[in-house]
Amino acid sequence: MKTIFVKTRQEVIRIPFDDIYYICCHTSKAHHIQVVTKDGEYDFVQNLSALEKLYPEVFIRCHRNCLVNPLKIRSVTRQDRLIYLGEKGEYKVTYARRRYSYILQDWLNKGGL
Repeated sequence: MKTIFVKTRQEVIRIPFDDIYYICCHTSKAHHIQVVTKDGEYDFVQNLSALEKLYPEVFIRCHRNCLVNPLKIRSVTRQDRLIYLGEKGEYKVTYARRRYSYILQDWLNKGGL
């Protein structure tokens, strides 16, 4: 099982890729990203592009500030430009309009459907 290590100020946390729904830029902290899992959210200093380059087989870039785990995608809506993640679609992120076909193709290739 592959994992990512998140280093916060107080601790280092090991998060399996299977637990990650999405990773996005933090809205209020510059140069921070937020890893969202079913157990919680973890903030740490990292570059989103660096994570995308390190793990291209694991994540799909859906927007300039967000990576999603294709194994966690439940559905993709074209009209609302939303990706629903989780068992019941409880997490949602927006995607860039020009990335729609790329997201669908990558989702199919990585075993999402």
